[in-house]
Amino acid sequence: MKGQGGFVMRHWIIAAALALAAAPALAETTQAPAPYPANALQVSAADNGGGHEIAAGGQVAIALPSTPSVGSIWSVAAKPDFLSAVDELSGPTSARPLLGAPRWQVFVFTADSAGSGEIRLEKKGRDGTVLETFSFTIVAQ
Repeated sequence: MKGQGGFVMRHWIIAAALALAAAPALAETTQAPAPYPANALQVSAADNGGGHEIAAGGQVAIALPSTPSVGSIWSVAAKPDFLSAVDELSGPTSARPLLGAPRWQVFVFTADSAGSGEIRLEKKGRDGTVLETFSFTIVAQ
């Protein structure tokens, strides 16, 4: 019987160690919000192929995840002339940033005048191959 107590205790210690090791892994999967600018129309990957209307002078911000450490980044492939690219923001996609983990890429456009057109973004690999596309139609009035 003496040997069994040590065996059970060892299993409890191993189980506790595994539970403690899993806790940080769970925290790593918590998604951090994209760094959208205030007062901008917020667009995400779920809006691919969609569209929206904004006022002339308004802003639209498109947030997409990228992984620069492996060479996959988004770039503007096409935009209507009435939109100007104001800024590009970035931030971690997880609440607990890790080296090499995906990051938010946020493209902010301002509607300089009224108009309608499509914004097209492309995610490219290191060799320039298009891995993914994103499009969104904007109408400014």
